[in-house]
Amino acid sequence: MKKKYLLFLFITIIIGCEQTLNFDGELTESKLTVGALANPDTCLSLYLYKSTFFLDDDLLSDEQFYSVQNAIVWLKTSDSIYYLRYNSNNHQYISDYKPLIGDRIEINASKEGFEIIKGNTQIKSKSDFQIVESITFYNENPKKIMDDGFLHPIDNTGNDTIIKIVCKISDPSNENNYYRLNVRSIGSSKPAPLGYSDFAFANDIFASNDILFFDNSISKSIEGWPKHFSNVFDDRLFNGKSYIFTIESRQRNGLFNWIEIDLQHISYDFYKYLKSIELAKCSTNDIHSEPVKIYSNIENGYGVFGSLTSNKYIIHF
Repeated sequence: MKKKYLLFLFITIIIGCEQTLNFDGELTESKLTVGALANPDTCLSLYLYKSTFFLDDDLLSDEQFYSVQNAIVWLKTSDSIYYLRYNSNNHQYISDYKPLIGDRIEINASKEGFEIIKGNTQIKSKSDFQIVESITFYNENPKKIMDDGFLHPIDNTGNDTIIKIVCKISDPSNENNYYRLNVRSIGSSKPAPLGYSDFAFANDIFASNDILFFDNSISKSIEGWPKHFSNVFDDRLFNGKSYIFTIESRQRNGLFNWIEIDLQHISYDFYKYLKSIELAKCSTNDIHSEPVKIYSNIENGYGVFGSLTSNKYIIHF
């Protein structure tokens, strides 16, 4: 695969920007849909779409599939207003505003034929996150007989080395906090950091037996993650305290090998959105499951406006 560095994980956001609609025989009004994540010291940008009802005759026309253009989009902070401009190259509305820790931000958008939409978020502090230790050890990559009749590794870009990483998080007191842990194992012919078009093998699945990652509502394996496992969690286990946990990840093939581990302090709304996406994926293609409503914090519209503050380490094998 090619190594792609993206400022925001908007593919997931845009795919998931849907809500359960009540249908009484009349077409549901189209609404503006937002996908935006605010990061400290990164110019804020957002995607703006319009929702499409499944009975619309012009379903998935170019205007609906791509972002809504010619909208008026602005954001407010405690002391300023910023207007965003549309970039036709990446279909985003972009600004020159770089959020700071603690900033409270309101986004607004208006376009003829739609209600004015609004969403709010606050930039969270950087998590107090440390790598206590890491060790590597031999662990044979499991194999099985594939369709060609030969034995092949199940993880076809991994090798026989595992890294065990002991981590420590210290949680702020007197508030509820929400986190996402991203762990990416990378193998490449070039050392880090890689450019946008550099080739690399990468895998985002990690393992842990810690109760921190247990989520009983995840009723089946999702996209390679095991059943009842989630890398999105809150601080109920360690509110206001320090907590130590261990994860493992398999080394990728390549001349240079490393792990990127990123503990993200996320806003409550983004946390709720991610959890609803997980539940929705559990019910996909299951005719016996109840529809899952995707969480949204956008007034008069759909989607999510959240925040994410990273604390990232790179560990070499």
